[in-house]
Order: sequence, then C-alpha cells, then structure tokens
Amino acid sequence: MIIGNIDKAEFIYLIGRKDRGIEKVTDLKGKRVGTTLGTVAHFHLGRFLDLHGMSIKDLTLVDVKTPEEWVNAVVTGDIDAVATAQPYADFVKDRLGENSIVWPAQSGQPLHGLVISSSEWITRHPDATKRFLKSLAEAEGYVISHPAEAKVILQKWLNLDAVYVEAVWSRNQFSLSLDQALIVTMEDEARWMISDKLTAEEHVPDFFSHIYENSLKAVKPEAVNIIR
Repeated sequence: MIIGNIDKAEFIYLIGRKDRGIEKVTDLKGKRVGTTLGTVAHFHLGRFLDLHGMSIKDLTLVDVKTPEEWVNAVVTGDIDAVATAQPYADFVKDRLGENSIVWPAQSGQPLHGLVISSSEWITRHPDATKRFLKSLAEAEGYVISHPAEAKVILQKWLNLDAVYVEAVWSRNQFSLSLDQALIVTMEDEARWMISDKLTAEEHVPDFFSHIYENSLKAVKPEAVNIIR
C-alpha cells in the first residue's frame, strides 16, 4: 500500500555523442542506445521517443546494468547514447564535453518518491503510520523554511558534493501528498510494461486499491487529492 509521495523529480536524461552523427532526436534511429532495461529510465526513453514520433524499436537497445556502464559505455564509444539518471548523466556530459548533446527525457512527467508499507502492517500499526507521516510533514516544512540547512543535512548524510546538491535541488518538489498525477503516472507505466511485454499482466491494475489515504488525511488532509 502507498501511504504517501514525498518527492516529484525530474532527473532522467538522454545523452548522445555528436561524433556519431547525433544532433537531433531523429538521428538516434539505428543507433546503439543504452539504458537499464525494465527501469524508469527505460520507460522514459520509450516515452520520449514516442513524443518525438519515433519508437524504441527504431534503436538498437543495449542493456547497461551498472553505474560504471552507464557512464563508461557511452564515453568509450561502445554505445552511441545513453538514457540514465543523475548524477551519472552529468558524469557523461562532463566527460564528453562539447561532444555531448543532452535532452531531458521525462518531458514534464515527474518521478514519484513513494512511501510504501504492507496493508497488514498498516492495519496493525495505525498510530505509528500517522506519526511517521507527521514526521515527514514536519520535515517538509523544514525543507521549505530552511532550504540552506536542509541541503547541508542532505549533503552530509548522502556524502554528496555541495555543488551537485545545489544543481539538482531545483529538480525536486519535496512535498508530502497523494494526488491524481500519481495514478496517471502508474497507469502510463503499466500500459508501457504491458505493450513491451515486460509483465505477464494483460490489463492495467486498479492502482486505487493500492493507495491508503486515511493516515495522510488525518495528518495533512489538504495533501490528498485523488478522484476514484
């Protein structure tokens, strides 16, 4: 069960090598393009191509599975382009320099950072669930009122470079919510998984049955905006 969404982010990018003749999206046709199959980067690559009148079948898709591959495979020229997340997209861009061309791959559809638990645990621990969400709501308030301090905390806990934290901060919308955009995104991803035969399912699931609204409604009622 999903009990909350804590972030909406955009950090999937498509980076190509100009020396492979990639200057515009249609130049990707027939190129070797890497991503990690079955992940959200794979999904956004397919959606990005669809929105530009192409299909993922127009590419030679290469499964790159590790952070090292995400960067090195395109930098060394084993592949012509890669669809991957930050910070690895920036690593590729920095190493390719002027030989890189970069497109934001999400086309305005954010990733959702979800808080998930089992229905059994929620039923057995309703008060703990509410207290947990209340803590997240307080954290949200702190991020909004003290952004500089929040960035320092994040940098220290995740051992990140301060310049990188500053660069990616604006790509995130830190807010505790359950809204209709989440349902739309999951249904979109489900249709993609079905059409690309990445699942044995043949129909889009009822995602409403996997969302538990009661705890968030008790803590932050204005944050729940789902039409069933």
